[in-house]
Amino acid sequence: RVAFETSLDGRNFFPVETIENPYPLTQQSKINDIYNFATSPQTLQARYIRIVAHNMNTPPYWHHAAGTGAWIFADEVVVR
Repeated sequence: RVAFETSLDGRNFFPVETIENPYPLTQQSKINDIYNFATSPQTLQARYIRIVAHNMNTPPYWHHAAGTGAWIFADEVVVR
């Protein structure tokens, strides 16, 4: 899941939206699945945006990386 939060002062953050992954990992998943997580809140004022991505901690036993930590990569954040 990915949580979006905003703040005016950089200390007090307020939740905007949390989005659950609509495509959880399965044995048929591709190794490098790419997903876009987006939110479209109503007009709000913010100076800071915090995005918190939560992973599964450990891949399942059938995954090629079982027994290691799960990873999340983010390479773009677009703010309009």
